Amino acid sequence: MTHECWWVGNLVTFCGGFEKDGFKVESHVKIVDINSHEVRIIGAGSYWPQGTDSQVAELNWWHASGDPYGRWVAGDNWHGGIALFDAKTTQKHLLTTGHRTYGRGTHPEVGWDTRGRFVIFGSEYLGNPDVCIVEIPKEWQQ
Repeated sequence: MTHECWWVGNLVTFCGGFEKDGFKVESHVKIVDINSHEVRIIGAGSYWPQGTDSQVAELNWWHASGDPYGRWVAGDNWHGGIALFDAKTTQKHLLTTGHRTYGRGTHPEVGWDTRGRFVIFGSEYLGNPDVCIVEIPKEWQQ
């Protein structure tokens, strides 16, 4: 389990999976209800024990953060891909990619604005550690 974040009500977002031979072979975006102890996968990673570290890291999630209204959970991976997961349906929406070169640079570590319309994260897209803010497309907000 890694990168826990309080969300709405009694829910906590986190990324978790398991390791084999010292590296992660899966990591999902999950939520846990701290009262009932129920854990749900919101954003599925991928189980790939034969994959290289780099391949596995592209399909799995490392940081997670929920919007302030309980609609979305954002997740990032080691390659700088950022996706939003619908909290009710778990449908994945790929928001942006390419914000980190695997093995170097800052992790995106996604966060939210107070209205739940913008995702903020660290980016190495232009070769420098920058802060990016991306608006959720209006058609996703319907």
